[in-house]
Amino acid sequence: MDEFQFASFVKASLAGDVVYGWAIVCKEGGDEYVDLQGDCITEGEMQKAATAFMVNSRTGKVMHEGRQVATVLHSFPLTTDMLKQLGVLPDGVDPERTGWAIGMRVTDSDLLKRFETGGDLKGFSIGGKGKRYTSRAAMAAAEAS
Repeated sequence: MDEFQFASFVKASLAGDVVYGWAIVCKEGGDEYVDLQGDCITEGEMQKAATAFMVNSRTGKVMHEGRQVATVLHSFPLTTDMLKQLGVLPDGVDPERTGWAIGMRVTDSDLLKRFETGGDLKGFSIGGKGKRYTSRAAMAAAEAS
């Protein structure tokens, strides 16, 4: 059964009307990151989700409701391998964090103020559909069948 899954937010920075931050975190401190719903998203699944979102949506709303108030302009799916291949990390060094960083242009001035003041909005939440598995072994078994 498909369910909505949301990735928690780690940190945002502002550049004019573009807010940057993490949409999905896969690894933190070298370990799998567990989000607020208890989910872990692999780097491979993150890349699939990021690609599908950029091709099909790019829409930003407040808490997944109402009208469009932002558009995702920049998409940075940052896997361990990608960071190494780009020369961001030397060989033998693992990244502190991997996942999907985005830059979202905010078109609603009230919403932008909420980000600027560090108020009630603490970050991004990406909605999507997926299947939940009780373990990596269960996920591998389902994918193999």
